Amino acid sequence: MRYDFDQVIDRRGSNSLKWADAEDDPDIVIQDLGDMDFKSPQPVIKAIKNRVKHGIYGYAQRPESYYHAIMGWIYQRHGWEIDRDWLIYTPGVLIALAVALRTFSRPGDKIIVQSPVYHLFFNIIRNNGRQVLINPLQMKDNRYVMDFEDLDAKLEDTRTRILLLCSPHNPTGRVWEEDELKKLAHLCLKHNVIIISDEVYSDIIFKGHRHIPIADLDEEISSKTITCISPGKTFNLSGVRASTLIIENPVLRDPFAHGMIDMDLDISNIFDVTAIETAYRRGTEWLDQVLAYLEGNLDFLDSYLKERIQQIKLVRPQGTFLAWLDCQGLEMDVIALRRFMIDKARVRFSDGVIVNPGARGFQRMNFACPRSVLKHVLKNIEMAVEQTYVKNKAAKYTL
Repeated sequence: MRYDFDQVIDRRGSNSLKWADAEDDPDIVIQDLGDMDFKSPQPVIKAIKNRVKHGIYGYAQRPESYYHAIMGWIYQRHGWEIDRDWLIYTPGVLIALAVALRTFSRPGDKIIVQSPVYHLFFNIIRNNGRQVLINPLQMKDNRYVMDFEDLDAKLEDTRTRILLLCSPHNPTGRVWEEDELKKLAHLCLKHNVIIISDEVYSDIIFKGHRHIPIADLDEEISSKTITCISPGKTFNLSGVRASTLIIENPVLRDPFAHGMIDMDLDISNIFDVTAIETAYRRGTEWLDQVLAYLEGNLDFLDSYLKERIQQIKLVRPQGTFLAWLDCQGLEMDVIALRRFMIDKARVRFSDGVIVNPGARGFQRMNFACPRSVLKHVLKNIEMAVEQTYVKNKAAKYTL
């Protein structure tokens, strides 16, 4: 079937976390949290409706067909052959990260992240009594790259236990290449550090790029890697709150699985079983169409900024539906930039400083929306810039 991603759906009043703060403000557009403003695949909607009609919503189990659907999807999209025994159900990636931190490190140990990076990585680490150790990414030729010299030095710290890899990377949109992943993995192997690879955006990849699961590089790397995947970003099912961990090595897999059982976190609900298996079996058509639409949005965003809002530059993503916007040309401090976007442009993005204290002047934008909404947002920003930005480069905007 042909999906209509141009349809504007009002999400206010739907208990949407993303749109909750806009319930009483109909003029503001919310583009911060990482879910799409598109309906999920029709087969998934139909399957959930049919399950609702059954009328009995007791305890649920995960049939073997559920796991085989996941295995088939990973092989179909990424060419990675995995065994059924490697798969562990978790009620969301962040919960899985918390369990992994508690299982494979001790309070006070250090966990490496590569900033700017998804801000809840910092929260999960600190809330579980571990220390954040930052290996900052570097900007080269308008894309972010890894600093391997700094990474090697950070891995030498004897309290470093885990590296959290974001692949593809949120918020910069980098899709890591094979040589980059191998260098990172071999450094971790050298220092006996576990890799936890968050690959929830692995299906949102644009033309000319390919996602490579780091655990699929070779058996030695796989033996020290925990891979996190989820249908949430792929099929706009983040509210289903279910994910899968892929752990080949039983030395890692067994204690993690016991940790899940000990906290009673290994039980599904009836709707995530139905939604996930259906999505992985029948979601290809929807995903292929949404990827084409997202790339069209990205091209439009890129052209609009270059032609009409030159004070804002796009760090063009290779994957994800997140745009990392360099707004330093507006010459605003953090508070002024936030107020400018909300009060003047009537749009809310994610502030760059929440993913990296050094990312002042950056905003993260979710462009997974109907193109008419994207046009509206960009037009509002353009008008706000024209009305309030002082064109004299020596002057700075203040409120």
